[in-house]
Amino acid sequence: LHEAAFPELAALSASLAAVTSSGDSSVTCSKIGGGAMSLALTVAMSLEARKGTASAYWPHFREAPPADVFRVFHPDLASQSVKADFGALPLVHFLGQISEQKEQLLINCFEGWRSAPGSPVAGLQWEDMKVGMYHQVTRGFDANGFYLNVPGADWVNTAPTSRVNALWQISQDGLWFEIQLTADVPAGAEILEQYCKSCDNEMFLATWGAYLEDNEFELN
Repeated sequence: LHEAAFPELAALSASLAAVTSSGDSSVTCSKIGGGAMSLALTVAMSLEARKGTASAYWPHFREAPPADVFRVFHPDLASQSVKADFGALPLVHFLGQISEQKEQLLINCFEGWRSAPGSPVAGLQWEDMKVGMYHQVTRGFDANGFYLNVPGADWVNTAPTSRVNALWQISQDGLWFEIQLTADVPAGAEILEQYCKSCDNEMFLATWGAYLEDNEFELN
């Protein structure tokens, strides 16, 4: 799912741009770069999901993991008690610093947008946006730094290079996507694609909340 899937995204982007250029120093949208477009797409998807069965994309939204599932596996969304238990790990310390700074910028941007007169996001809450953005990052496909959701393909798991049996391709404009098998896949076997060409487990945890027991790339 990308900008072409949601006709209202152009209006949402224009609304967000107006807030960004408003001159209000408390609104930090101009400081989040490409994150502003991801925020607009998250809003578009959230509004579309609220349509329920009236949405053409309802089968995709219906199967999407709920917020509680993301909180179980992604370290960024772990409870404060869990973060405290594992606080000595460099990864948890690093994520705490970077994520808190980035999230505060996004919150300020969103809240400034939400409180603007006639805002199209007045009925949404930041928690909805937070989970939606993690949905993009963990289940989306990177098209030059912009994450696109591809229904069906977002359920494909990953594995070390030696076990990967499929490759994905996406056009730079995000208008076409395909997965090609690189080996025979028996009936009942799992299709596995490469999430990252050189990620160690710290990067896997920080991005996807996943840990590969047989990851060929050592921690650095």
